[in-house]
Amino acid sequence: MIPILLSITIIIGVYFIELKKNVQHHCSFILSMFFFFFLMGGNYQNADYDAYRYSYYNSSFENVNFAYWAYNLSMYFFSTLGISFISYRLLLYAIGLIFISFTVKKVSGPNLLFSFFYFLYPMIIDATQMKNFLAMSIFSFALTFLSENLLGKIKYTILLLLAGGFHIAIFAFFPLVIFKNFILSKNLRYFFIPFIFIAALFMSTMGANSVLLNYLSSLMINDFADKQSLYFNQSVNYGFLIYFFATTLNFFVVCKARKIIKASTYTNDFQKKFSEIVYMCSIYSFLFFPLYMFRLEFSRIFRDLFIVINCLVALALCIQTYDGRYLTLSRDKIELGICHIILLGILYYFGIHEAYDSVVQPLFLYNIFY
Repeated sequence: MIPILLSITIIIGVYFIELKKNVQHHCSFILSMFFFFFLMGGNYQNADYDAYRYSYYNSSFENVNFAYWAYNLSMYFFSTLGISFISYRLLLYAIGLIFISFTVKKVSGPNLLFSFFYFLYPMIIDATQMKNFLAMSIFSFALTFLSENLLGKIKYTILLLLAGGFHIAIFAFFPLVIFKNFILSKNLRYFFIPFIFIAALFMSTMGANSVLLNYLSSLMINDFADKQSLYFNQSVNYGFLIYFFATTLNFFVVCKARKIIKASTYTNDFQKKFSEIVYMCSIYSFLFFPLYMFRLEFSRIFRDLFIVINCLVALALCIQTYDGRYLTLSRDKIELGICHIILLGILYYFGIHEAYDSVVQPLFLYNIFY
């Protein structure tokens, strides 16, 4: 643990030096990304490591299919070149962190507060679920184009197809490019609440839903390399309430951050439009709540939004109200920060804590630092 604590100390030290000099925190943010790279990419023992390693060394062109086309092609290409699995793993995490860096830089600029939130959640799960991490990273960058014109929507679609090639769960966000304006419309509430109620009732009481749910399950859950059940040990009878509460609290956090960003004179048009996109995504995530009543593994869709949510909250908390060089606090910012920390704490405790021995401990004990 000493190398990890030393790395964190160096990053924080550089941050305060930059803060004192009133400059953007490029160095501290870059250092935090390198820290994540070595910690996550260099991890060589976790719940999914052996399964990923086996699939890499046994990959073939015949295994390429639509659901994971990019992942299977990349495995086949690099394994054919004789690249070791650990090198392949480092490469994928480097690409993912580059996409995350582009997203953060575009939304809020170099921001160590984002790194702090990401470290709390979902970095630990991302270190285990390699495919979903890369898909989520590409998808997060794709969302920065969704508020633009037709060319931006085309970029979003292309990036989404690439992200979906690493994990099919990302395709759940494809309708955003079509229904964005509808989701943001004021009349949505007349459709939204009845739909959630009816869908939840259907999922919990109707026997006719088994065909649909088994099909969805086959797409997302029968993936031996992502043993998602390790992270969600709660009974479906009650566990879905945790994610209902988390989804609701997340919506409140996004609304609070959106309010701060829209009211500030230090945010640009893109940042205000991006806050609308994340707000739309938080509404959209409610549509998947009924699926949690069937299998909690579908919460993966909810988790895939957390890079952009952490970006939005970090931006909102770092907005300067009277001078661009100084960080100021307000009641809204304090409430936002407290609520977001509580949200991340809930997700960590109920989504990761139960798998401490197989997920958390190996990440910090078996990595490139040792």
